[in-house]
Amino acid sequence: MSRWGNAMMKSGMLMMLMAGALMAAPVVYGEEEISSRRVMAVDGEVAQVDWVGSRIVISPDNGNQILFHVPKNAQITRGIEKISLSDLEAQDRVSVAYYIDPEKGPVIIRLDDTNLANM
Repeated sequence: MSRWGNAMMKSGMLMMLMAGALMAAPVVYGEEEISSRRVMAVDGEVAQVDWVGSRIVISPDNGNQILFHVPKNAQITRGIEKISLSDLEAQDRVSVAYYIDPEKGPVIIRLDDTNLANM
């Protein structure tokens, strides 16, 4: 095999190794790794919003109220419109995707305000 062919084979193998490493890397959401965490979902009503503390309390349709941490990179929407935590009000219907952080507790990944009156 020529020197050029040998170099091409080595670079091809290197690219395959790099692609494999990328596929094996954990999924990162913003600054936080969530691939090893179980993502859960809950539907309910906003009970309380703490804009300063970046927290929200949701009353699920089936269970006790849950206090969530809302990181800056959480996706908050109303329909297809992006909104902020300050746009949410008590009694808004919401769907929440979250994971449990060992230190912070429930952390929101995505929250959708499904209250038709707000759309």
